[in-house]
Amino acid sequence: MSQNFTPPAPDSCTAAPAPAAARTGTIGLAILGALAAAPAAGAAYGGLMGAIEYQIGCAAAGVGFLVGLVAVRLGGSNPVLPVLSALLTLAGVYAGYLLTEAMFIAKANPPAHGDRAAHEPPRRRPPVLPG
Repeated sequence: MSQNFTPPAPDSCTAAPAPAAARTGTIGLAILGALAAAPAAGAAYGGLMGAIEYQIGCAAAGVGFLVGLVAVRLGGSNPVLPVLSALLTLAGVYAGYLLTEAMFIAKANPPAHGDRAAHEPPRRRPPVLPG
């Protein structure tokens, strides 16, 4: 039950599809995106560590991943972006660490029960009338 049909030869005149254009981004937009992502990720990192009262090193790597991802997605393959991302990651992780330490200090030293300054604004004295 074989068929005696030969399929047609491929047409040699068909053009190959054009390669996809390389995506180029703007370095300025990448820098702004990384500058926004670093403090946001660092604050999330510090808030997480302060909430669970335990340091997680993988979360710091996540800060670096997020900053690098934002920079590369917005800036393309510019050779400046990895160095910039590393520096901004260090700054973001350090800011998160400072936030964690501030949370630890605040938990360890709560305001005193009679301390009005922590709970309400100071009251004004009524004026003294001459008499």
